[in-house]
Amino acid sequence: MDFWTVDALNGTRVLQLVDTNTASFGEWYTDNIGVDGGAAYLLRYSLPYVQAGEMRVSVNFYDGGGALINILSFTFSGTQTYWVEYTQPFVTPGNAAQLHSSSMGMASC
Repeated sequence: MDFWTVDALNGTRVLQLVDTNTASFGEWYTDNIGVDGGAAYLLRYSLPYVQAGEMRVSVNFYDGGGALINILSFTFSGTQTYWVEYTQPFVTPGNAAQLHSSSMGMASC
C-alpha cells in the first residue's frame, strides 16, 4: 500500500498512500517526539487527496509514562487533486511529554 513517488511538492520524494480496500483503511505514524506540556506548536503538512469517505491527520499526545492522554484530529473528505499546504496550530495538554502524528483514510459508510 505505501510507496515512494517522485510527485513531490518540494524535494525529490514523497510518501504516497494508495488504499484500494473499501472495507478497511490505511494508516501511517511518525516516531514519537518530545514536547513541552502546555506549549503552542504548529503542525504543517501538504497533501492532495481523493477520498470517498473521511480522511484524518491526527496528533496523539502521551504523558511521561507513555500513556495516551489526548488525540487532536483534522478531517478531510472529497477530492483535492493538487497539493495544498495546511498549518494547524495547537497547544499540547499540560501533562504532555511526547507526541506523534498519524494519518488514516476511511472507507465511506
